[in-house]
Amino acid sequence: MRALSLTQPWATAVARELKRWETRSWPTHFRGEVCIHAAKGFPGWAKEFAREENLTDLPLGAIVCVATLTECRQTTPLLLSELSEQEQKWGDYAPGRYAFKLENIRALTRPVWARGALGIWAVGWDDGNAVLRDLKAQGVAA
Repeated sequence: MRALSLTQPWATAVARELKRWETRSWPTHFRGEVCIHAAKGFPGWAKEFAREENLTDLPLGAIVCVATLTECRQTTPLLLSELSEQEQKWGDYAPGRYAFKLENIRALTRPVWARGALGIWAVGWDDGNAVLRDLKAQGVAA
């Protein structure tokens, strides 16, 4: 399994399907299942955004959901025009950035504590199995 770390509250926003596009300064050719990991760090500006959005109980250092990364597009005015206001406020769509489309989002019933990393990274064996057990217990396909 692969994973992508996001700062909170953005990781939880994906898990709650408030956010379906993740923006980055770099592109990816990866397509497929990706665990969404809430980074351990929680800077003040992110805490303020979470308060503004009334998001609480945000796990840190844990996988919170699994999604399918289906495309990577450069951010352009055309992409921006396709997105809702809600989606736009959850990402940085400045020119020259990239947006990863996340579909088939499946939230975990309990976060799986895992060490994160930069980029798209490999989930450890035990952590990956814990994610799969959670999804199976929900009757959700991995």
